[in-house]
Amino acid sequence: MPAPSYSLQLGKTALIFFPPLYPNTRTEHPSADAQVVQVIIKPRKSTKRCIELFYKFERDITTAIESLLLGHIVARLPERVTIEGEGYALRGHRRPWKYGQTFVKFSWGEKELRASDDKWIFELDPE
Repeated sequence: MPAPSYSLQLGKTALIFFPPLYPNTRTEHPSADAQVVQVIIKPRKSTKRCIELFYKFERDITTAIESLLLGHIVARLPERVTIEGEGYALRGHRRPWKYGQTFVKFSWGEKELRASDDKWIFELDPE
């Protein structure tokens, strides 16, 4: 997977759009649909060290989270995950994304997008 052309921001909610994995195939598997996933990265402690680590590795962190979310779309991952990086751990957990399922409609042009069943919350923990 190529590096994303954007970076997630610390402490800010983001929506990540995933195209359908098999656009010309008819299947009931969720990966057949384009999806939107809500994600946020929170610092475990708002320290200078945590902020420095995030901005030093923001592209790596974004790529790792995007890969994890794609893995979750294809084959549901455990409720809690940990990504270990150079001097930090990124601990994530998922929760039902009720707001996305109930109150929001997403589209890309004329194509309706499916809101993911889960939203993901990550905590950046300097080690």
